[in-house]
Amino acid sequence: MQVDDIIAVCAGLVTIDEESNIIRLVHFTTQEYFQRTKARWFPTAEEDISIICVTYLSFRQFKTGTCDTDDELKQRLQSNPLYNYAARNWGHHARKALDLSQDTRASFTGEYNVKLEESFKTASQAVIDFLEREENIRAATQALREAERWSPFQNYSQEFARQMTALHINAYFGVEEAAKALLNKGAAIESKDNSGRTPLIWAAENGHEALVKLLVDEGAAIESKDSFGQTPLSSAAENGHEAVVKLLLDEGAAIKSEDNSSQTPLSWAARNGYEAVVKLLLDKGAAIEANDNDSGQTPLSWAVENGHEAVVQLLLATGQVDAV
Repeated sequence: MQVDDIIAVCAGLVTIDEESNIIRLVHFTTQEYFQRTKARWFPTAEEDISIICVTYLSFRQFKTGTCDTDDELKQRLQSNPLYNYAARNWGHHARKALDLSQDTRASFTGEYNVKLEESFKTASQAVIDFLEREENIRAATQALREAERWSPFQNYSQEFARQMTALHINAYFGVEEAAKALLNKGAAIESKDNSGRTPLIWAAENGHEALVKLLVDEGAAIESKDSFGQTPLSSAAENGHEAVVKLLLDEGAAIKSEDNSSQTPLSWAARNGYEAVVKLLLDKGAAIEANDNDSGQTPLSWAVENGHEAVVQLLLATGQVDAV
């Protein structure tokens, strides 16, 4: 379909941004309206997009697995226009579809509710079918780094998390329902990728609270460390995921754990300016004067260096650090 045709059939609701060449709604109020009424007008949108994405990623031509060179990856992405989007977003749509659809379905009754239930089951099965295709999973994992395709460094296409299992990539996206299915089928909960990351570390790093809880409840090692010595707690603190940090602490995670550079969860949170996480860790007894062994910096010096004023004030307010 031509761009002019798209604009015509949308009856003046959309326009083309001349700078980005992106089609967008003319009025923000229209966008607000569709966002507010999306569940009513398009109750199976996330399921439908999920099915399209994972079906595309499951195509036979991607069964060969990862690309061996930068040019080969670039050619794959150029020849398959939807591949980049599908690889980078299938899990986001699946998480919304599989984990939130119950609330959506509850708002409908009768025959329409049955149709929604069928849509949910179809999407769920499509995701599981995709996650059972090992080579397709590896190919999709490589495409997650597609944003670096213009890197000046050679062999950039090989810089991705290898040895990721279906449970790993599912933990990256946080699809709880799919994780339950994989675990029921015997997925190895302590499997590690080439960087030593377990599914729990991936889930914690990306802030997927429900999936973190599921993995912990299923017996995942809460003190597992990756190749850099980071635990699920330090990964969550580094990325500012307060709810996950609290969950892990409540489950007994070691608050003073150190990675290979002797940085603690508090150091990471202070370094990146996550005030709420810093406060939570301090309230739980984190060591405020911990030094890392590479530069001797403390949480306070990291916060000062990176200009995080609110965190600096919070650390000084404890009365346990010397500002001089």
